[in-house]
Amino acid sequence: MPCSSMWSRGLLAGVALLLAACAAGPGMRAGGGGPAPLSPPDRQLMHQALMLMQAGRASEALLLWRNLGEHRPDLALPRVNSGIALEALGQEEAALAAYREAIEANPDSAAAWRRLARLQRRLGRFEAARETYRKALARLPGDALLHRNFGVLCELYLRDLDCAAAQYRRYAELDASAEAETRKWLADLGMRMEEQKP
Repeated sequence: MPCSSMWSRGLLAGVALLLAACAAGPGMRAGGGGPAPLSPPDRQLMHQALMLMQAGRASEALLLWRNLGEHRPDLALPRVNSGIALEALGQEEAALAAYREAIEANPDSAAAWRRLARLQRRLGRFEAARETYRKALARLPGDALLHRNFGVLCELYLRDLDCAAAQYRRYAELDASAEAETRKWLADLGMRMEEQKP
Protein backbone atom coordinates (compact mmCIF):
# COMPACT_ATOMS: atom_id res chain seq x y z
CA MET A 1 0.00 0.00 0.00
CA PRO A 2 1.47 3.40 -0.90
CA CYS A 3 2.47 5.42 2.12
CA SER A 4 0.59 8.47 0.87
CA SER A 5 -2.64 6.47 0.81
CA MET A 6 -2.00 5.17 4.32
CA TRP A 7 -1.25 8.66 5.58
CA SER A 8 -4.43 10.02 4.00
CA ARG A 9 -6.57 7.36 5.64
CA GLY A 10 -4.76 7.83 8.91
CA LEU A 11 -5.27 11.56 8.77
CA LEU A 12 -9.02 11.13 8.29
CA ALA A 13 -9.14 8.90 11.37
CA GLY A 14 -6.98 11.33 13.30
CA VAL A 15 -9.04 14.35 12.35
CA ALA A 16 -12.26 12.58 13.37
CA LEU A 17 -10.76 11.61 16.71
CA LEU A 18 -9.34 15.09 17.19
CA LEU A 19 -12.76 16.65 16.63
CA ALA A 20 -14.35 14.25 19.11
CA ALA A 21 -11.66 14.96 21.69
CA CYS A 22 -12.05 18.71 21.31
CA ALA A 23 -15.86 18.75 21.23
CA ALA A 24 -16.32 19.14 24.97
CA GLY A 25 -16.07 22.63 26.35
CA PRO A 26 -13.44 23.81 28.85
CA GLY A 27 -13.63 21.98 32.14
CA MET A 28 -15.98 19.31 30.77
CA ARG A 29 -15.12 15.71 30.13
CA ALA A 30 -15.92 14.29 26.70
CA GLY A 31 -18.85 11.85 26.80
CA GLY A 32 -19.56 12.75 30.42
CA GLY A 33 -16.89 10.43 31.81
CA GLY A 34 -14.17 10.13 29.20
CA PRO A 35 -10.89 12.00 28.94
CA ALA A 36 -10.78 15.72 29.63
CA PRO A 37 -10.67 17.89 26.49
CA LEU A 38 -7.34 18.89 25.02
CA SER A 39 -5.67 22.05 26.20
CA PRO A 40 -4.78 24.68 23.56
CA PRO A 41 -1.07 23.65 23.59
CA ASP A 42 -2.07 20.00 23.11
CA ARG A 43 -4.35 20.96 20.23
CA GLN A 44 -1.51 22.86 18.62
CA LEU A 45 0.83 19.90 19.01
CA MET A 46 -1.77 17.60 17.49
CA HIS A 47 -2.29 19.97 14.57
CA GLN A 48 1.46 20.06 13.94
CA ALA A 49 1.64 16.25 13.99
CA LEU A 50 -1.25 15.95 11.53
CA MET A 51 0.40 18.43 9.18
CA LEU A 52 3.68 16.51 9.36
CA MET A 53 1.87 13.27 8.51
CA GLN A 54 0.15 14.97 5.61
CA ALA A 55 3.56 16.15 4.38
CA GLY A 56 4.91 12.58 4.52
CA ARG A 57 7.14 13.27 7.53
CA ALA A 58 5.97 10.33 9.63
CA SER A 59 9.08 10.04 11.81
CA GLU A 60 8.75 13.68 12.93
CA ALA A 61 5.02 13.28 13.52
CA LEU A 62 5.71 10.16 15.57
CA LEU A 63 7.85 12.15 18.01
CA LEU A 64 4.99 14.58 18.58
CA TRP A 65 2.40 11.80 19.00
CA ARG A 66 4.65 10.13 21.58
CA ASN A 67 5.17 13.43 23.37
CA LEU A 68 1.41 13.94 23.58
CA GLY A 69 0.90 10.34 24.68
CA GLU A 70 3.32 10.78 27.57
CA HIS A 71 1.60 14.00 28.55
CA ARG A 72 -1.91 12.50 28.21
CA PRO A 73 -1.83 8.81 29.21
CA ASP A 74 -5.64 8.82 29.30
CA LEU A 75 -5.96 9.33 25.52
CA ALA A 76 -6.06 6.64 22.84
CA LEU A 77 -5.65 9.17 20.02
CA PRO A 78 -1.87 9.77 20.26
CA ARG A 79 -1.26 6.02 20.39
CA VAL A 80 -3.54 5.30 17.42
CA ASN A 81 -1.77 7.94 15.37
CA SER A 82 1.63 6.69 16.57
CA GLY A 83 0.60 3.34 15.15
CA ILE A 84 -0.39 4.93 11.84
CA ALA A 85 2.99 6.68 11.65
CA LEU A 86 4.80 3.46 12.52
CA GLU A 87 2.93 1.60 9.78
CA ALA A 88 3.95 4.30 7.33
CA LEU A 89 7.55 3.76 8.43
CA GLY A 90 7.26 -0.01 7.90
CA GLN A 91 7.47 -0.81 11.63
CA GLU A 92 4.48 -3.11 11.85
CA GLU A 93 5.29 -4.82 15.17
CA ALA A 94 5.73 -1.45 16.87
CA ALA A 95 2.45 -0.30 15.29
CA LEU A 96 0.63 -3.33 16.71
CA ALA A 97 2.01 -2.45 20.14
CA ALA A 98 0.86 1.17 19.76
CA TYR A 99 -2.69 0.07 18.87
CA ARG A 100 -2.76 -2.25 21.89
CA GLU A 101 -1.57 0.64 24.09
CA ALA A 102 -4.37 2.77 22.65
CA ILE A 103 -6.91 0.11 23.64
CA GLU A 104 -5.45 -0.03 27.13
CA ALA A 105 -5.73 3.76 27.39
CA ASN A 106 -9.34 3.69 26.16
CA PRO A 107 -11.03 0.31 25.57
CA ASP A 108 -13.91 2.16 23.89
CA SER A 109 -11.72 3.51 21.08
CA ALA A 110 -13.25 1.89 18.00
CA ALA A 111 -10.47 3.36 15.86
CA ALA A 112 -7.83 1.55 17.93
CA TRP A 113 -9.65 -1.79 17.63
CA ARG A 114 -10.17 -1.32 13.88
CA ARG A 115 -6.55 -0.39 13.25
CA LEU A 116 -5.25 -3.33 15.27
CA ALA A 117 -7.45 -5.85 13.45
CA ARG A 118 -6.74 -4.33 10.03
CA LEU A 119 -2.98 -4.54 10.54
CA GLN A 120 -3.24 -8.10 11.85
CA ARG A 121 -5.17 -8.97 8.71
CA ARG A 122 -2.61 -7.24 6.47
CA LEU A 123 0.14 -9.25 8.15
CA GLY A 124 -1.73 -12.49 7.48
CA ARG A 125 -2.64 -13.05 11.14
CA PHE A 126 -6.25 -13.82 10.35
CA GLU A 127 -7.16 -15.71 13.53
CA ALA A 128 -5.65 -12.93 15.64
CA ALA A 129 -7.73 -10.42 13.69
CA ARG A 130 -10.87 -12.54 14.25
CA GLU A 131 -10.20 -12.53 17.99
CA THR A 132 -9.61 -8.77 17.96
CA TYR A 133 -12.96 -8.19 16.23
CA ARG A 134 -14.73 -10.48 18.71
CA LYS A 135 -13.27 -8.59 21.67
CA ALA A 136 -14.01 -5.24 20.06
CA LEU A 137 -17.64 -6.13 19.34
CA ALA A 138 -18.14 -7.48 22.85
CA ARG A 139 -17.18 -4.00 23.99
CA LEU A 140 -18.69 -1.96 21.12
CA PRO A 141 -21.57 -3.99 19.64
CA GLY A 142 -23.10 -0.94 17.98
CA ASP A 143 -20.08 0.04 15.87
CA ALA A 144 -21.16 -0.50 12.26
CA LEU A 145 -17.66 -0.33 10.77
CA LEU A 146 -16.36 -3.02 13.10
CA HIS A 147 -19.12 -5.32 11.82
CA ARG A 148 -18.40 -4.47 8.19
CA ASN A 149 -14.65 -4.98 8.55
CA PHE A 150 -15.18 -8.24 10.43
CA GLY A 151 -17.45 -9.37 7.58
CA VAL A 152 -14.70 -8.62 5.06
CA LEU A 153 -12.22 -10.64 7.12
CA CYS A 154 -14.65 -13.57 7.35
CA GLU A 155 -15.55 -13.51 3.66
CA LEU A 156 -12.25 -12.86 1.92
CA TYR A 157 -9.62 -14.18 4.31
CA LEU A 158 -11.22 -16.79 6.57
CA ARG A 159 -13.65 -18.10 3.91
CA ASP A 160 -16.31 -18.25 6.63
CA LEU A 161 -19.39 -17.19 4.69
CA ASP A 162 -21.82 -17.69 7.59
CA CYS A 163 -19.74 -15.33 9.72
CA ALA A 164 -19.54 -12.82 6.86
CA ALA A 165 -23.30 -12.89 6.28
CA ALA A 166 -24.02 -12.34 9.99
CA GLN A 167 -21.63 -9.39 10.16
CA TYR A 168 -22.95 -7.79 6.97
CA ARG A 169 -26.54 -8.11 8.22
CA ARG A 170 -25.64 -6.38 11.46
CA TYR A 171 -23.73 -3.71 9.55
CA ALA A 172 -26.85 -2.96 7.47
CA GLU A 173 -29.00 -2.82 10.61
CA LEU A 174 -26.68 -0.26 12.18
CA ASP A 175 -26.08 1.85 9.04
CA ALA A 176 -29.21 2.36 6.96
CA SER A 177 -27.20 4.05 4.20
CA ALA A 178 -25.38 0.74 3.62
CA GLU A 179 -28.53 -1.34 3.21
CA ALA A 180 -28.64 -1.42 -0.62
CA GLU A 181 -24.96 -2.23 -0.96
CA THR A 182 -25.13 -4.86 1.76
CA ARG A 183 -28.13 -6.50 0.11
CA LYS A 184 -25.95 -7.18 -2.95
CA TRP A 185 -23.18 -8.63 -0.80
CA LEU A 186 -25.65 -10.91 0.97
CA ALA A 187 -27.19 -12.06 -2.32
CA ASP A 188 -23.73 -12.97 -3.61
CA LEU A 189 -22.91 -14.78 -0.37
CA GLY A 190 -26.20 -16.65 -0.54
CA MET A 191 -25.43 -17.97 -4.02
CA ARG A 192 -21.94 -19.03 -2.98
CA MET A 193 -23.27 -20.76 0.13
CA GLU A 194 -25.77 -22.69 -2.03
CA GLU A 195 -22.97 -23.76 -4.36
CA GLN A 196 -20.99 -25.12 -1.42
CA LYS A 197 -23.82 -27.40 -0.25
CA PRO A 198 -23.26 -31.10 -0.99
